[in-house]
Amino acid sequence: MADLHLLFNHVLTKEQIREAEDVFRVKDVYTLPPRLSALWAEVSPRGELDKSHLAPIERWLTEKAQEGDYVLVQGECGATFYMVDLCFKRGLVPIYATTDHPGAGRGAHHDDHVVRGGHFGHVNFRRYSRYDD
Repeated sequence: MADLHLLFNHVLTKEQIREAEDVFRVKDVYTLPPRLSALWAEVSPRGELDKSHLAPIERWLTEKAQEGDYVLVQGECGATFYMVDLCFKRGLVPIYATTDHPGAGRGAHHDDHVVRGGHFGHVNFRRYSRYDD
């Protein structure tokens, strides 16, 4: 049985936990410690991606996760790509949650900003795929 490690700034719903256990046979779920969760939430949108900002999260994941474990990776796009790539290189299985927002689009544009609101429902977890897979 594998474990699930969360690089994710939300709390899993009961439905998501049940899916992780039933579909992926996850034994334990590990969340980022509060200090690392704050780092994951505060990736700067300015300039190039600061990999040193992610280094403590990378260390946590490397120390905690074993080959074959699942890692739910969702966050800032560049940081997400970086950590998904790390997962592939370390033999971990990166996944993400798909959602549905019935009756509404993903966002409305207003004065050069995207406004999102409403409720998003969990659909399922999906493995990240490499281009050559």
